[in-house]
Amino acid sequence: MQLKSPVLHLCLFLLAFLSGGLIILGLAPLSFWPASIVALLIFCFSLSLPQSTLLIKQPWLSPIGINKKLAFAFSFGLLLGGCHWVYVSMVKFGGTPIWLAVILTAIFCGFIASLLLPFIWLEQKLATPNVISRSFVLAAIWVLCEWFRSWFLTGFPWLYIGYSHIDGPLANYAPYISVYGISFICAFTAMAVVQLTLAGRKLLAHHQTRVLILLLGFIWLLPLKLDPLQYTENKGDDPITVALIQPNLDIFDKWNPEFLGSIKHYLKSVTISNGAELTIWPETAVPELYHRAFDELYAYSRELKEVNQAVILGIPSLWHSGSYSYYYNTMIGSGHAEGMYHKQKLVPFGEFIPFDEQLRGLIQFFDLPMSEFRPGPQKQTMFTIFDKYQTQPYICYEVVYPEFVANTAGAQDFLLTVSNDAWFGHSIGPAQHLEIARMRALETGRYLIRATNTGMTAIIGPDGKVIEQLESFKQGLLNGKVYARKGYTPVAQYGTLAPILFSFFILVFVTILNSLAGRHKKRHSTLS
Repeated sequence: MQLKSPVLHLCLFLLAFLSGGLIILGLAPLSFWPASIVALLIFCFSLSLPQSTLLIKQPWLSPIGINKKLAFAFSFGLLLGGCHWVYVSMVKFGGTPIWLAVILTAIFCGFIASLLLPFIWLEQKLATPNVISRSFVLAAIWVLCEWFRSWFLTGFPWLYIGYSHIDGPLANYAPYISVYGISFICAFTAMAVVQLTLAGRKLLAHHQTRVLILLLGFIWLLPLKLDPLQYTENKGDDPITVALIQPNLDIFDKWNPEFLGSIKHYLKSVTISNGAELTIWPETAVPELYHRAFDELYAYSRELKEVNQAVILGIPSLWHSGSYSYYYNTMIGSGHAEGMYHKQKLVPFGEFIPFDEQLRGLIQFFDLPMSEFRPGPQKQTMFTIFDKYQTQPYICYEVVYPEFVANTAGAQDFLLTVSNDAWFGHSIGPAQHLEIARMRALETGRYLIRATNTGMTAIIGPDGKVIEQLESFKQGLLNGKVYARKGYTPVAQYGTLAPILFSFFILVFVTILNSLAGRHKKRHSTLS
């Protein structure tokens, strides 16, 4: 069979696009992890087609050219299916016309998808008939692509395949090799199964295929013997009582000055009445600049100390340096909580506008409230609570950066993240955000508390499981207990670089082997 018809080529690209979208079934809120493996199987099979007899080689459509298009289609399907919720903030809160929001969403997803193309070119350049080598190369390429997305142009570390296993059989790997390592295993498994399938009956008895089968069995059975909590333990027998406030405020009401007084009254009264040792207000819970609310907050802090309570709250702040003024997305401690933290990882177009002078004012979306923030300094002191516990907030988007959290988590007694996912409405975005936060708890072996404006407010255990959670889009207070933890998981101790360096090593090693094999082949042909 030869795929000569452009229609059949189009069908192949459509299949890649749909398989990319299929990965979304493996991520929150559905979290059906086998879907992500099946999607990768389809993608890897389509990548292998140009090297098989199923696809005729045409001058206008080389194997590498096909695979670049297939990779883009797959990645575009993944991004469009998993990040279509950016459309919500554009239309509902940014006043963007529907037709323009659709175009902008497609451009955004297409740009992120295109970042995979250089890696696929590299995968094809390093492709060899060796089934083990090609499986490792594809997995390494996949991980490096995810890692590249985590920092390029401020980064977009979302929709990693490894997150599909927060409740899957590979979850116990997380404290050892992070979400990147789990992504590596998923990609390796998919390509290995495809290679074994294409090998045919004659090659199934070959030593390469036997080794590959043994590797797959070992990789998938090993997590049964791993204990994700063996590196950390509770510091003591007494838990910390915490309360997480979910105000459930509409975005437009929140930033309406008429509601400022009632918002602050609600937050303060609920805090005093709940009696928890530590109460968390969500991101920018106080819709007022810090210096304007300073006197009121100072008086409230004294009141909290009298009732032996601590509060960590979100508020925007304005600071002056010479002739310059800087806005920060800030968390501050009050009562028996001491500290101040300015958000470092900002959301493009939400908290700052790239190419500000050119874009601001073109459409309403580029003039959203609080879209002129500046990143906070890299080294900031942690919050101290009752002179006993330490934590550092991760504000919204920051918790999605694996390395960023790993670098500071080990010194903390528990993890804290706050957010305002109201910008994305009733979409799948908030559920994905919670799933990512769960992975951070599992990677670091720490309790994690997550306070949000509209959901999903939750308390997460060091095993990544949700202990308590509030219903979204309802005003409420979540009371619970967390334990201070001590100890370092391998991820908290050494960061997330292990799977990244391993992936680089694989590519370098295969490049050297291919070079040596090419020289040997050239010498053999010369002698003959």
